[in-house]
Amino acid sequence: MSIRDRLTFGAEEPAAGPPLGGEPEAEGEGKQNRLFIFIVIGLAGLLACGLLSIGGYMLIKPGADRSAAVTREAVAQQATLIAQQATATPTPTATLPSLPTVPPSPTPTSGPTQAATNTPVVPPTETPVPGAPTPTPTWGGGTPDTGIGGLGAVALAAGLAVLVFVVRKVRLAH
Repeated sequence: MSIRDRLTFGAEEPAAGPPLGGEPEAEGEGKQNRLFIFIVIGLAGLLACGLLSIGGYMLIKPGADRSAAVTREAVAQQATLIAQQATATPTPTATLPSLPTVPPSPTPTSGPTQAATNTPVVPPTETPVPGAPTPTPTWGGGTPDTGIGGLGAVALAAGLAVLVFVVRKVRLAH
């Protein structure tokens, strides 16, 4: 029977034989391998998305830090100006005596009053004196001892590599 006979819609069914590509593939093994490949591709895509996100964050972060510093500086200057205005005492100004008018106008007896506001007062910072020693941090220096350390990380990586090989062997055995 030729290939042309197999592709026709005749009443006869072609004899079951190997597919045109060659050897028949075991049903269970092909599906397991296909699922494994899909999972690996999905995890690789997830890793790529994570790395791109971290890269984007690193590109955006320096600009955000600069703008946050500028905003903090502007807020501090505004708070200082408000605090200086709140503590300033009003100075009386001399006024010329007014000429009498037909209806006498009342003369102000006190200066303008200033409404109290609820603004924080920023304490002045110390300015460094030239020649004074620079303060040094009081901690012991270096990084604190947290986490699993270098040797623990190497042991963990080796254990995961062994686990991958064992799982692969067990999966192929079944």
